[in-house]
Amino acid sequence: SLSDYLQSFAEPVLVIDPNGRIITVNESGQKVLNKEIKEIEGYLGGEVFGCEYSKEPGGCGETLHCLSCVVRNTVENTYHTGIAHHRISACQDLDIVSGPRTIKFIISTEKIEKAVLLKIEEIHTA
Repeated sequence: SLSDYLQSFAEPVLVIDPNGRIITVNESGQKVLNKEIKEIEGYLGGEVFGCEYSKEPGGCGETLHCLSCVVRNTVENTYHTGIAHHRISACQDLDIVSGPRTIKFIISTEKIEKAVLLKIEEIHTA
């Protein structure tokens, strides 16, 4: 099953639909995001990660900043072309309880049927 497959990864892995909504996530992903599954499934990636721009009018995927979002653009490219991407550097400006900060990621993507697996291989706080 998809759930069993996702649990085989030690890294956080999210399954994302063509609209940028998270279909599901493995346990490692839930821990990194510090959220319950009901707070993840069905939400846009920027909402789940806490991207500060997802709170602007239009929301995740609809702001000027979203045009340069490496995470979003890599997921969309993989979905539309079927080309997997490996070890891509990305960053995101998060609005968290302790205040705004930038997080740097190393991500990989792979298309699986009508969704994209987003694997977070490294996380660095700036």
